[in-house]
Amino acid sequence: MLKDLGYEQQEAMKLLCDNNFTIIISKNVIFHKRTKHIETWFHYIRELINAREIILEHCKITKQFTKIFTKPLGSRTFMHQRENLGIIDNEEDATIEIKV
Repeated sequence: MLKDLGYEQQEAMKLLCDNNFTIIISKNVIFHKRTKHIETWFHYIRELINAREIILEHCKITKQFTKIFTKPLGSRTFMHQRENLGIIDNEEDATIEIKV
């Protein structure tokens, strides 16, 4: 896609993943019972890894700050991820006026 936009990729793009099994099967082409019904996109990812266009690396779930938008989190994890996104709690701005 970058090439189509006129940019040349200098090195492999790092793709972070929180699923160790996904990383293992992306590097090992041996057939597994659990991979019997893997969709086409997974095979495409494997091709990109073999072509050294992407690198698949493990990322702990605590470092995935976008989870705040997609998963229910405990208050402690929510506050930690909110801080890492740069969102602050401003009591003055929290007041909402409703005009009727």
